[in-house]
Amino acid sequence: MTQQIFDDYLKALYLKSKNDLRSGYSEKLIAKLIGLSRTDAQNVLHYLAAKYIDTKNGFGNNISLTNEGIDYVLKLHKAKKLKTIKFKKADYLPPASRLVFGFLYWYDLVNEDGTVQFKTIAAFASDVLTMIWGLTWDGKGPLDAEKILLQFAKDKIIEKVKEETLNDQEELTLMTSTQPAKCPYNAENLIETKYAEFEIEFEVETKSLTEEIMDGKLAISIIETRDEINAVFREKFGDNLLLLNQERNIVDFFKTATSFEEFAVRTSSLAEISRNLNVSFLRKTTNDKSEPAKLSVELLEMFANQKMLSTEIIEVLRNFGRIRQGYPNHMDNPRVIKSLQYFNISYPVRDFEGSWTTLLTYYLNALKTFFNDLLGIS
Repeated sequence: MTQQIFDDYLKALYLKSKNDLRSGYSEKLIAKLIGLSRTDAQNVLHYLAAKYIDTKNGFGNNISLTNEGIDYVLKLHKAKKLKTIKFKKADYLPPASRLVFGFLYWYDLVNEDGTVQFKTIAAFASDVLTMIWGLTWDGKGPLDAEKILLQFAKDKIIEKVKEETLNDQEELTLMTSTQPAKCPYNAENLIETKYAEFEIEFEVETKSLTEEIMDGKLAISIIETRDEINAVFREKFGDNLLLLNQERNIVDFFKTATSFEEFAVRTSSLAEISRNLNVSFLRKTTNDKSEPAKLSVELLEMFANQKMLSTEIIEVLRNFGRIRQGYPNHMDNPRVIKSLQYFNISYPVRDFEGSWTTLLTYYLNALKTFFNDLLGIS
């Protein structure tokens, strides 16, 4: 056993019993909150009993913190900010047009001052991963799948809360290309949704990611979605689709545009990275032998048509390329003006910051549509 497990156990007990410290809380549920087996839970309780935990004076079969245990937890929380994730229920989401199944989790995000935000997160598993992990669930069966996917949902929420990128509705999809062959959780050791409650700790002096990289919420969402697309693509076709030839292009996603020069640089970078596709794979899979050879966006369009996918992303990428062809790279022309209008951006561009955000938003939405279409490919 590690000290971290002991600390997590005590913090979980404090969280679930702080409104009535004398009554305490069920030791079985505390063990499940941190994913302990029955044997490990008994060992932890034996180690902490007497000094930090009272096993005799709680309500019924509950355990409670001793005064020393309360002091110890408060010391662990010292100089830290806290938020609490309190799950309420889960709705089963059967496979529909996408070859995934999962659950929609409803939860409260509770701030230290007691204010509450009501949010949801959907957690899915691909059809292949579902079979490998044995996550089949018909809406009436055991809670194993619900409890396992809850852990991934919880981890995603914590990650995005710390990044300050959490939206009211979130979604994640587990694929075989990003997960181990064996499920990392034993459902018998996990908590049911209605009892699930977790704390998120922040160091008070630590700057948020948003403060460090300006308004990075949109950029992080783009990067995450690109990664998810590549994960699905690798699982279904054995290779990545979206390539990156210069890491520094990613940095532009985190920057604003306050002048014409900055806007021109950003749009050029966006066109470069968004259109950098796996041409060799696309040419092979579409059996394209045209002369002269088709370019990346043309090949992606062929692929989308063959797989009966939305072509929204095709139009977005084409218009990115046309905007890049404007001044200072080339003289502005009607095609550039028309492409700006496609994104509802007035010509000439005056609101550089707003226009740059608009382009990124269009790109993110197109990526999300493409990702959802990919999930439906058998």
